[in-house]
Amino acid sequence: MPALLEDPGVSELVGLDLSALPLSGSPRWLPVREDICSPRARQLLQGIDCLVHLAFVVRNIHDDERARQINLEGTENLLAGAAEHGVRQVVFASSAAVYGCRPDNPPFVPEDWPLRPDPGHVYSECKLRVEERLGRFKKANPQTVVTILRPVLVVGQGVENTLAKLFRRRLFPCVRGYDPLVQVLHVQDMVRALHLAVAKPSDGPFNVAAPDALRVSEICRLLGIRRIFLPKGLFAAALKVLYSARLSRLPPASVTRFLYSVTVDSTRFQKTFDWNPAFTTRECMAGYRAGPG
Repeated sequence: MPALLEDPGVSELVGLDLSALPLSGSPRWLPVREDICSPRARQLLQGIDCLVHLAFVVRNIHDDERARQINLEGTENLLAGAAEHGVRQVVFASSAAVYGCRPDNPPFVPEDWPLRPDPGHVYSECKLRVEERLGRFKKANPQTVVTILRPVLVVGQGVENTLAKLFRRRLFPCVRGYDPLVQVLHVQDMVRALHLAVAKPSDGPFNVAAPDALRVSEICRLLGIRRIFLPKGLFAAALKVLYSARLSRLPPASVTRFLYSVTVDSTRFQKTFDWNPAFTTRECMAGYRAGPG
């Protein structure tokens, strides 16, 4: 979170990660290489005012149990440390995926919409379980501010995710008869959102997204990508085969992302934190023509 380093009110930032690296020109950034599931990670929260929880298995590792262990046990460990050491604020980067890609989703989902992650989709199911755990943590620690951000797909320089990478290919796989909406968030807008969430402690969930959304067909036209269509059943079967053969990081449960949309309304975050995204979905996706970033 380089943007946070520019805040004069922040005396020191401890970056806890298995691959934590120093940042040039950022003397207040203290990288610590540690597993978030370890006892030492819990102890490192002593003297910390705000825990910004970003550690999560995002790219599929073909090991659901290991992903659950990191995501859930790691979170449990950090929250135990936060309670033990009196951390005053917790900010968690959840995901709009907790709403699920459903045919009855409204055009722009509000924060009070039912949370229905796609069945079998480990990433979105784990995000929901962490949110539920944070709810219990808040009840047991009412003095701690708990902020949950639900961003849509984050794109931009230095960010890689399986779905976004598909838009850098010459062919985009589609299910015949379906043309879902895609809504994204530029990484710079996400960093700024995290900065504001830390600077102005506020309880509750907040959607974070660009104000617009584009159909897959629109994005493919914008990027000059050719679409290839498969029947729904064949598409789902192909996902299973490719995933089982470790030729794809898209798990079979990802089929819903090629059928239905989940776009969110971020008005609440905008009003609470006086935030406006600098990039629209169209601007973000147009940048893919120039390659990564």
